[in-house]
Amino acid sequence: MEQSVAMTPAEILAIVRRRQKSLILPAVTIIVLAGLVALLLPPIYRSTATILIEQQEIPTDFVKTTVTSFAEQRLQQINQRIMSFTRLLEIIQRFGLYPELVDKKTTEEIVEQMRNDTERKRSAPIGCGFKKSPHRGDKALPPEGAGPGVAPPL
Repeated sequence: MEQSVAMTPAEILAIVRRRQKSLILPAVTIIVLAGLVALLLPPIYRSTATILIEQQEIPTDFVKTTVTSFAEQRLQQINQRIMSFTRLLEIIQRFGLYPELVDKKTTEEIVEQMRNDTERKRSAPIGCGFKKSPHRGDKALPPEGAGPGVAPPL
């Protein structure tokens, strides 16, 4: 049977000194590689928007609602407005998005590229105790890589 021998701090320090090159070389290599990756990869910027749809909390006896459509219909209407050709073209022109595609593709193709780059996610309903739970709407995530302060608002 082998018995474990307790090492003193001086012995551990002596081991570290003997293995100094084999400890420092990998650490420096990893740090340099991480720095190069951080410098050479292009920055990615993302803008997000959350649409919160709540049901009316005031009884309809007191206030008549002007919104008669369901949450799903309202989300579809908002999505159609946001993703319309004219709205996307306005955002592309205002923020100078896709400069590398301007000479290569038509306006329609650039707008279609932005549609493809825009990610929409559906969030789960959130609860509020015993109140009726509002539903979070779609999140629209504009294209990444536009630049700092350039990711377009929705």
